[in-house]
Amino acid sequence: VLALASVDASLHVAETMRRNYWGDGGFHRIGQYAIPAVVVTGRSISVRYVNVLDHMGGEISKTLELLKEAKKTTWLLGGREVRKDTLVISDSRTNTSAYLPLIDSRNRVGTYIKYLRKMWGMMIGGELSGNAPSDYIATFGDVTEKLLDEEALVKIYEYTLSRNLKKAAAWKYADVAAEAKKEGRTPLGDEIMKALAILRRY
Repeated sequence: VLALASVDASLHVAETMRRNYWGDGGFHRIGQYAIPAVVVTGRSISVRYVNVLDHMGGEISKTLELLKEAKKTTWLLGGREVRKDTLVISDSRTNTSAYLPLIDSRNRVGTYIKYLRKMWGMMIGGELSGNAPSDYIATFGDVTEKLLDEEALVKIYEYTLSRNLKKAAAWKYADVAAEAKKEGRTPLGDEIMKALAILRRY
């Protein structure tokens, strides 16, 4: 399935597409539309943010290339390995990408998309500093990729949040931040910050 969507709707579309993986009563339902589920849609999704002046054919090819990479991803969710089931977010201008699992350890769809959307909304509303992704990368660089201690990784992620979140909002998201950090085979906090770095451009 290839779809064009606005930036603000793109993550919601991705979550809805994953929810419709098997279809509902023989149909995939997108908003008010019902599409016959002739075949199941994939469990991995590629979202690419582009500029109106970008070459569409080339950007679609890159989107599909990243989708193939997403399908090779393996996550560690609640002690079990889960292949595929990955959202890859990328940006044409910076040529950066971020990967998030589409399900959590309880098989709930969209947990991390919802978390990312909340953080993005907080960034737009001024509750989260737009500098948070840069602060995270500049402060810790490749350190997180070499750490295996889960507790240390969570503390690093939450430390960045504490520096960039308004105090009034921080407590609401601390538990979600910790949960999101625990799940990834590679540090998921890194991927969330990469995704926020892409989204803040829009």
